[in-house]
Amino acid sequence: MPDFKYMSRELADKYSSAPDYPDVAQNAIRQMYSQIGRCVYGDDGLLKRGLIIRHLVLPAARRDSIEVLKKIAEIVPVDEVLLSLMSQYTPDFAMDCEFNELHRRLTSFEYSSVVDVARELGFDGFIQAHSSATKKYTPNFS
Repeated sequence: MPDFKYMSRELADKYSSAPDYPDVAQNAIRQMYSQIGRCVYGDDGLLKRGLIIRHLVLPAARRDSIEVLKKIAEIVPVDEVLLSLMSQYTPDFAMDCEFNELHRRLTSFEYSSVVDVARELGFDGFIQAHSSATKKYTPNFS
């Protein structure tokens, strides 16, 4: 279950100090898919084998999220993997971070536009409800 956080080298550098992250993530997903292959379900309908690719949509980065989804669709068959698209970014514990654009939750527009593209590209999997971005889902880090 790999994460694919950013397509932009600039965002990867800014938020994770890893400008090569997009290339590394793509290569890792390609390699995982080559080893695991398509999703396989048991007679009970449960996933027995396969690749679930996670992506968390960040505030002010919907265009980058859309590029992440397009890149995934280029490197693996969307009908053979699952997508876990998450809206749960909650800035409550990090309001003093240096990135002002991250001092808020996603807007409905930001998330729904990414969800729309995921559906247009044919992804299956889990699309988290936008309402999941609440404080009650944030662990106590103290």
